[in-house]
Amino acid sequence: MQTEYIASGEYYIASSESKLLKVLLGSCVGVALFDAAANVGGIVHLLLPEPATLGSTWSPGSYATSGLPMFINALLSSGAKPENLQAVVAGGALFGRISQQDIALNIGGRCVEKVHSILKEWQIPILKEESCGFSPSVLALNTKNWQSEIVTRFAEPSAEMLPSRLTHKEVGEAIRGITPIPQAALGIIHLISGGDYDATEIGRIVETDQVLAAKILKLCNSPLFGVKRTIDSIEEAVVILGGSHMLQMVATAAIDSLLAEHQGGYAMLKGGMYKHAIGTAHAAKIIAGHHGGVSPGVAYAAGLLHDIGKVVLDQYFCHFRPLFYQSCDQSDQDLIELEHQFLGVEHQEVGLLLAKEWSLPESISQAIAHHHRPEQAAGYAELVHIIYLADLLTTWYLAGLEFERINTDALQSRLRFLNIVSNQLPDLIEKVPWKTVMYL
Repeated sequence: MQTEYIASGEYYIASSESKLLKVLLGSCVGVALFDAAANVGGIVHLLLPEPATLGSTWSPGSYATSGLPMFINALLSSGAKPENLQAVVAGGALFGRISQQDIALNIGGRCVEKVHSILKEWQIPILKEESCGFSPSVLALNTKNWQSEIVTRFAEPSAEMLPSRLTHKEVGEAIRGITPIPQAALGIIHLISGGDYDATEIGRIVETDQVLAAKILKLCNSPLFGVKRTIDSIEEAVVILGGSHMLQMVATAAIDSLLAEHQGGYAMLKGGMYKHAIGTAHAAKIIAGHHGGVSPGVAYAAGLLHDIGKVVLDQYFCHFRPLFYQSCDQSDQDLIELEHQFLGVEHQEVGLLLAKEWSLPESISQAIAHHHRPEQAAGYAELVHIIYLADLLTTWYLAGLEFERINTDALQSRLRFLNIVSNQLPDLIEKVPWKTVMYL
């Protein structure tokens, strides 16, 4: 049976066809509606309860207030009867130990409330619901028999499957076995991170690495960066994009081969680590632009590289893919605590060692080493806090790509450090191209 994943802000309606519809949910909310008698139904994937501002640019399908009524009316146009519709609701999760008073952060919970209100208005009963919990979920609808399933927990690995705690020697050997960032890319990252560069020099460096140049041109012409004209050469890319955007292209291209096909203990989907990295990079760029004290280009590069330590540790966790870390659901432990418990080391520590091996700039190294605990950074505190928040938002809105439960106990103080108040988060979230990243 063919599986159809529903993109964020969209819905899919099936009539007289056999498909398995799925939606990957974190803070997002999925609603399955079907009329078994008319043999028509589908799923809608909602991101926010309502637009954050009057100038919101997302499609109406992204919001519960507009997307769910659109979905219902489309079902009726396809032959469903309102009195026969039945609903299944999932998602709207909170991640970490968040105070009940943090209502502005409970975006998923408020989205679920809107869904309940609209379904009540239409008098559509909810047959099944798993929402507002503390873990990602997958909502599935079989259009052959209209059976639904919500998966929120997975089996824990047995004791004999658990990995051994790593020695310093094993960590060192694993680091040396990782494909390094190309020297051309490393040179450009240093140039732009230092803020002292000539755009034409960037072009000359890129042109010395044919593989890197080809990847950059491919990215230039992809929907991810939204360039409005075809770019045929690196020289043209430098002129049109400028230094900051070139840093984004170079950093993205540099880890493409490293992460794009990666699927192991951390990733729940093929390429999940790569997409999570790109999502975090874009979120970091948006937050940096709002904050004003950090270069958006540097924030993008740091967001893209923040989890490189996972590439090393995943060599040990990959045998348990992708369910090993689901044991987080059974406790209050976050990802860092689990890594220490099972391996004796965590991905931030290993990532810093890898950053030193690759001679990455100190600003990016600090983000890699402290993005889960930004207060511990030895420098570049604003950048590290930005990467923490970007990582958290990506975990909320690209759930299912990768497993990463992030501790949010100090979220309010970290937002204050960045001069961000809770009610500004929806506006920042709206500016990140989640859908484009999810379906690269």
